[in-house]
Amino acid sequence: MSNGSDPAAVLAALDRAQDAFEMVGRGRTAFEAYALAMTNDTLQDFQDHQFSYERAHQIGLFERETAEAMKDLYSENRTESYYGGGRPTQEQAEAMTDLASAVHQFAVSQIREGGVCLCD
Repeated sequence: MSNGSDPAAVLAALDRAQDAFEMVGRGRTAFEAYALAMTNDTLQDFQDHQFSYERAHQIGLFERETAEAMKDLYSENRTESYYGGGRPTQEQAEAMTDLASAVHQFAVSQIREGGVCLCD
């Protein structure tokens, strides 16, 4: 759980992803496994994408500011990515991959119960 300071790798990846989307036409993360392991949440609770970010803070995974920045990154870019026909640039795709990897690595390291990660 967060000890008052989120990990530098996650914050750096978040900054890079935010920077990549500042240009017009310039990709999303999941924390569900950690939340499922640490709470009584179900996958259905995460149908609202905004819930993932709020829950990440509520369960102590990230500080409010970090969770809000992730939620803002998603909110500010989802319409163009989903409905506007915009395609992510290589920079955006790489930034989002880096962010997702950093969040995943951090979240998995925080899980007290095994068996929730299906990655290699």
